[in-house]
Amino acid sequence: LNNLRILDLKFNLIQLVEEDGLIDLIKLDELYLSTYKMLQIKKRLFLGQHNLKKLALEFCFIESIELQGFDYLTNLNELNLFSNKIKIINKMTFSEMNSLTKLYLRYNLLELIED
Repeated sequence: LNNLRILDLKFNLIQLVEEDGLIDLIKLDELYLSTYKMLQIKKRLFLGQHNLKKLALEFCFIESIELQGFDYLTNLNELNLFSNKIKIINKMTFSEMNSLTKLYLRYNLLELIED
């Protein structure tokens, strides 16, 4: 799987993607984990995903994002967090994502973007 560019796991019954579980997929451009029940974005979940351009996490029941949860995604252009259960986002959550041009947060439970 060293040359894998697109991984689509939408609408599967995956229970767990371990932290560092994607680290060997270093050429991945697009990752679709929609409907995967993860509750929280851990800070090492996307370790090694510097090439990732598009990440789809809609309908994943995400409630929170650890502060450095997206720090490894420095080349990400599009992040879809549509229809989760996120209530609070720290303004530093996306600070390392300098290439981000599309961010979808609609249909969450957002109450606060904190300092």
